[in-house]
Amino acid sequence: MPVVVLGGTGEGRGSLDDELVAAVAGGARGAVYGRRVWRFEDPVAAIGRLGKVLHRAGAGATRG
Repeated sequence: MPVVVLGGTGEGRGSLDDELVAAVAGGARGAVYGRRVWRFEDPVAAIGRLGKVLHRAGAGATRG
């Protein structure tokens, strides 16, 4: 069953990129973000970057 991680509260020091890589390493296969992305000056660019991070991190993960 695919696991999807939610964006969380937006508190803390970790970057979205690092959190997404850690989530994929822990078995997540997707992510759902809201206000954490809309806070960026360019949300469209942020979403594109997170998509690339997800695909790069997922490429190294084993599927089970």
